[in-house]
Order: sequence, then structure tokens, then C-alpha cells
Amino acid sequence: MKALIGVLATIVVTGCATITPEAQKVQVHEQVSTLVDDCVKLGPVSVTVNGLTKLSPDDVYLQAKNDIRHLAWERYRADTVVLLNKDMSLYSRNTTIQGMAMNCYST
Repeated sequence: MKALIGVLATIVVTGCATITPEAQKVQVHEQVSTLVDDCVKLGPVSVTVNGLTKLSPDDVYLQAKNDIRHLAWERYRADTVVLLNKDMSLYSRNTTIQGMAMNCYST
């Protein structure tokens, strides 16, 4: 029984905060700053993660950030995302984040 619980806990932990190799290259800025002044705005991105199956609100937020990085890459081939708004519900553990996909380093 203890072995089964250990295996399930490992699956749950490794299932959290997944990210694709392409999305790993997308930088995230938590706020608009002078670092993105010369970047090209590509378009808005928004994701919602239902955290009822996750371990903690932090895990849910991390997964939402990973998802928005992936979406920015998939939709625009962006190399940067600036987060503009986040809504975290502690009761339901849902997290919605909105941002702007940008190219800052591509030529």
C-alpha cells in the first residue's frame, strides 16, 4: 500500500507544471518594463488553468505561466511574454493570466 501511494505521489508531482521544449525558450516578464521597449508586439494571449487537481496554488500559477509561454510560441512564434493581468481564485484554485506576446530577440 505504501508503495502504491509513493508511485501515485510521484505521478502527481511530475504531472505538475509541464512545459514544451519550444515554450522553455519563451521569456516571461511579470510586468511591463523598459526591457521590452524595443520589442515587437505580436498579439494578446490568455490562459486559464483549473487547479482542482493540482497540489497548490503555486503549482497552478506555474502551470498557467508555462501554458501562456506555450500559447505565445504556438500562435505567434514569440520569444517573450509580458504578463498584464492575473486572476487567482483561492477557492476553486483556478488561475487566469493574460499577456502580450512579443518578439524581442528575433531578427
